[in-house]
Amino acid sequence: GINWMSSQSAEIYVESDSSGYRRGFTKSVLAALIQDLLKDRIRILFRVADDDYSAFEDAFDLGFSPTNVRTLFAQIRLKRDASSVKVKEME
Repeated sequence: GINWMSSQSAEIYVESDSSGYRRGFTKSVLAALIQDLLKDRIRILFRVADDDYSAFEDAFDLGFSPTNVRTLFAQIRLKRDASSVKVKEME
């Protein structure tokens, strides 16, 4: 799928059922998506979870290389009265 896309770049990812692993389904879907994005001259970033070894293998096979950049995903829920919430800025 596509996480986000701008006029110049897009970030893609892959998720599949375990029955699809090692059968080439994810790689063929990714290849079609990549081909479509490249046709429009879009720079592609491929996001892979650190523990998703099948996705790493697909990424390497499709010509991607690691950037060694790690990101953190977080989801929060604010209280009804958010005025009491203290936010610490990250450095």
